[in-house]
Parts: sequence; C-alpha cells; structure tokens
Amino acid sequence: MTEQTITQTTTTSSDERDLQEAEHIRRHHAHLVAELDGLTRAFHEADDADTDRDRAAVATFLDDSLLPHARGEEETIYRAAAGLESGAPLVDALVREHRLIQQMVSAFGSSSPADARVWGLAISETFRSHQAKEDEVVVPLLLAAPGVSLVEAHAGH
Repeated sequence: MTEQTITQTTTTSSDERDLQEAEHIRRHHAHLVAELDGLTRAFHEADDADTDRDRAAVATFLDDSLLPHARGEEETIYRAAAGLESGAPLVDALVREHRLIQQMVSAFGSSSPADARVWGLAISETFRSHQAKEDEVVVPLLLAAPGVSLVEAHAGH
C-alpha cells in the first residue's frame, strides 16, 4: 500500500465514523424531542387526578435528561464548534438558548399547575427549535471543518 492509499483509507474511515456519529446525534435529538413532546402533551391534557403525576414526569425528564444533555453539549460539540471562526457566534447564541431553557424550566417548577402546562409546551417547542439548529447547522459545520473529528468532539457526551 502506498502512503496516499493509507491516508485515503484512514480519511474515508474517519469520515464514515463522523457521518455515523452525526446520525447518532440526530437520532438522539429526535428521541429527546419526541419524549419531551409526549410528556408535555400528556401533562397539558391530563385530568385533574393525573396532574401531579404527569407534571412530575415532565420535571424528572427536564432535570435528568434535558438539562444534563445541554451541559454535555456545551462541553463537547459546542467547544469544538466555538473553535471555528464561523462557529463562535452560533455557539454563543445556542448557549444563550440553553440559559433561556433553564429559566423556563425554573418557571415550570415554580408555577401553578395551569401555568406549568403552558410552560411545558413552551419548553418543548423551544427545545424542538433548538435541536433543529444543532442538527441542521452545528453538526454539518463540524462535519465540514477540516481537521475536526465529530467522533472526538462528541466523546464523553
């Protein structure tokens, strides 16, 4: 094998792994969006007898899945994207959206059941929009960046 063939094979394998990682990230995001949507809709439509249970299910998801997911992204793919000239402003905006979502989660937890239903739907729609930006802008940005491995950037998340 020539040096060019070895380099080309390594690059192709690396590119394939990055594409697989991108698909994994998108599937995970779709799962999170669908789960949050189902929980918030169930809570929004709950009978009075189920309100506390359904609200607790949303709160658990927010605390145990959504917020840790956001923190993990900031430490992994956001860090990699922020290192790119075109990525820094985008990452800044996405981190501000994370803070907004955190504020919305706090409002969800401290509001009346009726208001919490509205906050839950608002969080779900905001998160859906946020994940679309990550899937449609951040992931392709990292895939296209020379010298950036999405697999390495996402490691530990």
